[in-house]
Amino acid sequence: MYLDVTALGIKEMLAYRTEFFARLVGALINLAVLWFVWNAVFAASGLAVISGFSLSAMITYLVVSSCIGPLINSGFEYEIEWDVRTGRLSTILTKPVSYPIFRIFKGFSNTIFTLITNVLPIFLISILLINISLPVNFLAFLISVVLGYFVNYFMVFLTGMWAFWSTGSVWGLSLSRRMISDVMSGALIPLYFFPTWFADIARLLPFQTVFHIPLSIYLGKIVGIDIFYLFVQQVIWLVILGFLSYFVWKIAERKVIVHGG
Repeated sequence: MYLDVTALGIKEMLAYRTEFFARLVGALINLAVLWFVWNAVFAASGLAVISGFSLSAMITYLVVSSCIGPLINSGFEYEIEWDVRTGRLSTILTKPVSYPIFRIFKGFSNTIFTLITNVLPIFLISILLINISLPVNFLAFLISVVLGYFVNYFMVFLTGMWAFWSTGSVWGLSLSRRMISDVMSGALIPLYFFPTWFADIARLLPFQTVFHIPLSIYLGKIVGIDIFYLFVQQVIWLVILGFLSYFVWKIAERKVIVHGG
């Protein structure tokens, strides 16, 4: 049943091939801009290394961050809002599926399609044209990305749940979460560049489990037993947000049943 949901989602996305091509072109332009900006920054500074990053490491960091971003930012909080506003949620609940799990597998369709049509082309082009480095520990990086994916899923799911109690849109809350996440996760600028007090605060929050940890593992800034400790940290946030999502969903589900959808 759930795999059918993923397969159907992929078929739906095939109808929007032009959109994904446009996103690919946009991503390539964005990478070109970042390359020129950071080349200018390093040239102006006169330094070969800034905050522990060489120019090559910085470009690699940004490319890989740009690859992770599309995989996790499916915007499905708006689909949750649409389900609630239109009453489609009631139809889904009549099926033998769990709505949160349904949304996970529906999200997989976007992730798989984006990986094939957007992320892999960007990554391969970056290897060929700007010579980015490969991961120091590919397996650890992959595990960390998967854990970060699910941490982010639950944060987005909780954002979408706001639709049950709001008469407006989740757009404002979603935008705020994205802006905070972009800064506190190290998606745009590595946390190593920030003052120590700011980086310490960011490391206490779940956002950094999505970008900072995987990217640090990719570049070899986190190695050995420290990788295991950070896996534990990711799992802890995954469990906390998972239970919180389950609790909020159960309240929302009763709200749907009481009001008849």
